[in-house]
Amino acid sequence: MFTSALIVGANGRLARNLIHALSLHSSQPFIHAFLRNPRALPPHLAKQCHSVQKGDARYPDHILHALRRTNPTHVIIALGSPSASSASTVRTRSATAITHALSIYKKPVNVVVVSCVGAGDTVVNFGYGLGAYVNYTMRHVIRDHNGQEKRFRKCFEGAKERLLIVRPVALTDGKGTTGHAQLSTFDGKGRTPYCKLDRHDVAHWIADQVCDNTVYFGKCVNLAKAYERK
Repeated sequence: MFTSALIVGANGRLARNLIHALSLHSSQPFIHAFLRNPRALPPHLAKQCHSVQKGDARYPDHILHALRRTNPTHVIIALGSPSASSASTVRTRSATAITHALSIYKKPVNVVVVSCVGAGDTVVNFGYGLGAYVNYTMRHVIRDHNGQEKRFRKCFEGAKERLLIVRPVALTDGKGTTGHAQLSTFDGKGRTPYCKLDRHDVAHWIADQVCDNTVYFGKCVNLAKAYERK
C-alpha cells in the first residue's frame, strides 16, 4: 500500500529527522509537513515534502483542513513544548483537537503518537534515587503525554490496530548511527535503560513502522538502544 504521511509539529527536532528519514525510505512515501509557521521549516527539508500545510494543531478545523488536502494514510504526532520544567498542555490540547478532526474526517488513518518513558503504565527507574528525580523534573511533560495518550487511546478504542504509541528514553542529538541503529523494546516496569536515544535513530525506526505497517501497530512501544539494554 502506498504511504502518505502527515507530520504534525513538523518544525520540531524529531519531526525534522522524520522528514529526512521518510525521504530516504525505499518506498518513497509522500511527506506532508504541518506546522504553524511554514517559513520556519529549513528549505532543504521543505523540498523533501510534497506539501507544507500551515495550521495550529490545537484547532480541529486546521487539522481537518490538512487531512482533506493531503489525504494521508498515516498521521505522525511529534509535538514538543518549549521547556520540560514548566507546565504545558500543548500535547493534550492538540490531541483533543486532532482526535475530534479525525472523528469528522471519518476516513481510516493510522496514527503514530510520540510520547515518552514515564507516561502511561511505565516508570522511570534508574536506581539510587535518580528515577524519582527525573520523574519530578519531568512531571509536567509526563502529565501532558498522559493526557495525549489517553485521548488517542479513547479515539481508537474500536480500531486499536491503527494506533502506535512510541515511548523512547531521553532524546538527544548528534549521537546517531550511520544508517539504521539497532533499537530494542523494554516493558517499562523494571530498571530503565540508562541511555539517551538519538532523534535520528528514533526517526528511522518510526519511518520503518509507517512505511512497512509493522506488527507494532496496536501497541505502546518503549524504545532504547539494543546494545545498552539492561
